[in-house]
Amino acid sequence: MKKIIIIILGIFLAFILIIFLIIKGVESTPMHKDHQNFIENFDLELKGEIIEIKSDTSLRIACLRVEESNYKDYNQIDNNRFFIRVKDSLAVMIYSVKDLRRPRHHQYKIGSKLVINLDNNKKIIEIDNGDTIDVHSIRKFPVRDYLKNSCIPD
Repeated sequence: MKKIIIIILGIFLAFILIIFLIIKGVESTPMHKDHQNFIENFDLELKGEIIEIKSDTSLRIACLRVEESNYKDYNQIDNNRFFIRVKDSLAVMIYSVKDLRRPRHHQYKIGSKLVINLDNNKKIIEIDNGDTIDVHSIRKFPVRDYLKNSCIPD
């Protein structure tokens, strides 16, 4: 009986060690480090309403009418990836409808009010009638033709 308990404990500890090594491996990749650097330096704060959404499989591109922002013009593309661009009273952002960390998928709709990076929290908050509906972390996605086909052409 003691041997079975020791074997099970050994398998459990080996499993935990493997998971730890996988996490450390992912954290050491250039893409992860680039994303962490982007998040640490991201200081745009914006409130806006979605006025248009275009679809590309699991990624969407949303055009927002900017209500408040600490930037009149914001465009940061790193390694051909970006999250948001602001120009005058419009903003364009890429988001995913699939979130692997959550069991449900989120879907913004035209008219959704978004608060982005409020008090530098690195989150996208969807608000309806003053209530928070959803909260997601800021992430970057490939540029591709998104800017060219958006409400703020490149």
